Amino acid sequence: AVVSTQSTGEEGVGLQVSTVDGKTVEVEINGADYSPEVLKQVAGALGIEEKYQPLFGLFLMQGRESPRIVRRLQDMECPFLTLKPLDETYFVELRRCYWNVMKFDPVLMGNSVT
Repeated sequence: AVVSTQSTGEEGVGLQVSTVDGKTVEVEINGADYSPEVLKQVAGALGIEEKYQPLFGLFLMQGRESPRIVRRLQDMECPFLTLKPLDETYFVELRRCYWNVMKFDPVLMGNSVT
């Protein structure tokens, strides 16, 4: 089997990621970093403990005034490359990402960072 890799030529790029409460964090990433790697960096920059990181996901959003979720970024997706061809109305947002609200909401609400 032949495995090929593509280089984006984008080393050390800044990616701004918003949070639901309006904060923005900029992380220094490689342009080809996948969503889980970027999520880990964003969560670390915000001070989210590693044990809570699986409860969050990165989402492609559109519109700053009244933002709407376009879709969740997939694990095999590179957020920087996803945003690159889109206009400035698109952005990446960190959001909670789980179905069991009764189990996880109390855990996250009890943590001052999350």
